[in-house]
Amino acid sequence: MGSNAMETEHGQRTEECLKLLEIRDSDDDDDATCVIKTKEEETEEDLRYTWDSSSIGSNKNGHTAVVNPLDGAMDSRIMEKKNKGNECFANKDYRGALRCYLEGIELCKEGGKEGLANLLAVLNSNASAASSRLKKTDNAIQYAEEAHRILPEWTKPLSRLAELYMNKGDYVAALDACEKCERLCRASSTGRTEFTALHDTIVVMGSQMGQSDAMFRGRRLEVRSAGEEAWLGKPAPHDPLLDGPLDESTALPSDDLDKVQAPTASSQEGLLTDGTSVRGDALADWNFSNTAVAIQSRRTSFRCVKEAYDAAKDGDKIVLLKGTHNGLGETVSIKKRILIEGEGYLGETVIDQRANVPTFKIERGGVVIRNIDLDQTGFREAILIDGDEHVNPLIENCDLKCSGDDCIHIGGRSKPIVRLCKVNAKKTGIKSFDTSHPTLHGCFIEKCGTQGIEIMDKSVMMATRCSISSCEEDGVVVMGCATGTLVQCKINDNKGPGVDCSDNAVVTLRNCDIHDNVGGCWAWGSSEVHAERCKLSGGPAHVILSGGNGKIHATRCDINGVAHAPEKVWNDGLLHGNNTFRDPDTSVDFPIEAGAFVWEPSPYTSL
Repeated sequence: MGSNAMETEHGQRTEECLKLLEIRDSDDDDDATCVIKTKEEETEEDLRYTWDSSSIGSNKNGHTAVVNPLDGAMDSRIMEKKNKGNECFANKDYRGALRCYLEGIELCKEGGKEGLANLLAVLNSNASAASSRLKKTDNAIQYAEEAHRILPEWTKPLSRLAELYMNKGDYVAALDACEKCERLCRASSTGRTEFTALHDTIVVMGSQMGQSDAMFRGRRLEVRSAGEEAWLGKPAPHDPLLDGPLDESTALPSDDLDKVQAPTASSQEGLLTDGTSVRGDALADWNFSNTAVAIQSRRTSFRCVKEAYDAAKDGDKIVLLKGTHNGLGETVSIKKRILIEGEGYLGETVIDQRANVPTFKIERGGVVIRNIDLDQTGFREAILIDGDEHVNPLIENCDLKCSGDDCIHIGGRSKPIVRLCKVNAKKTGIKSFDTSHPTLHGCFIEKCGTQGIEIMDKSVMMATRCSISSCEEDGVVVMGCATGTLVQCKINDNKGPGVDCSDNAVVTLRNCDIHDNVGGCWAWGSSEVHAERCKLSGGPAHVILSGGNGKIHATRCDINGVAHAPEKVWNDGLLHGNNTFRDPDTSVDFPIEAGAFVWEPSPYTSL
């Protein structure tokens, strides 16, 4: 693939992700910087201020006083060009804006006044914004770099560079710029800055492109296999050389402290004077001569996932070594930017969780979980993702099973990405609700006890190249005011209809293959199903079934079976658009009240 094509692909991926995460340029800002939409639009004056965490000019909190990039001598002609450029930018005349900014830059250079340096930095930053809108990425990078060179303590050019490099697919350079931004910003009490969400987005996008090792620059923390102890609900065996002395401060819930013996001289054999191992391991061994607090910070080998997570910091990698790991009946609530991955091939690293709580609860962005075989037994979902729109974790190349409940729950306003995963559940495979915006790609959702996918409330789900098969009920259910878009998906061998849409929900199907289910596409209430270039078959039930005010629109579809719909649906949605109708391969009737079609009263309603 040529460089232009690769850049175009990266740009398309980035644009889609930015839309999901609501990262955008502010049209009414002085230099139209990239902002994270977490509060009301910031004004021109607000965005002039930034914190410098360097030691020069630090105040008592470790930060310099506020820096205003517009301080200094103001030449009226230059200000006229800048203001005119801002006016053009606000009116979306980006060529005119760029011309004004460049004329202002030339006037600054002609002036030769040292006091114009700050204004020159602003004009270059604005020129970068206009060039970016004109899709001139290389020029935009040039102007942003010049603005940063002139005023290195100003975060705005750096944030622009981070976004531009991300658009270009250079995630390493984007991360470099974003980390500089964060060092210049004052962190909140939670350790976050206004650029944290952008940092998380870069990490997730870079990881999707196979660059996760470069995205997570912290320590490598290893979790040892519990081996046979896992089946007994225990963590990996305690190793004093790696874990330190076992006492109340270091013991895990399953440890029996009554059987603990104090370390002897023989147990310290193999340690050098500084506490490191003569074996030359990459792991940091325990040094009995130092305090527990000091040496704990050097520890990089752990007995269970939660213990490793508690010791991790933003940017660290947690690697589960080959073998079986026990979840110890606890939830790992993830609120740090970390990578959790299994060693070896998929299936060689297993988490065996037996609990009525989720194994993972993900509550922030910048989280990547990959290459893990998770087997959960209990009456809760295996993974819960919840939070605001910046919670955008990537779950990739995992085999996820839950033998007692749903497998994955996605709620809040979160926007997770689930790629190349196998999903199996006692109930629903993947359920989204609230106003979440999940994205599924290349997933195999099969043999679920109820539906493969359930989209509820006002959730919006995009699924591409997924397979939903062999479920005991429907393939995909969309209800409430939810929206589902399925592209190049295969839905087959389910014991209910392939797609069941109700209430005010809307489903869009493009290039999908729906066959060998008990029913094809069904619409109830005031719902709508839009199918384009799809192969639809109903099996022993109706390929198309519309009830109430349900609408079904099909264009260029191959429809195999019996369609049962009001005349208006036939006229407006089916008898046009180059559809091909074929007789069913078997006899067709309404399904009997058995299996997936048994009516069960809801305990939450009067029905």
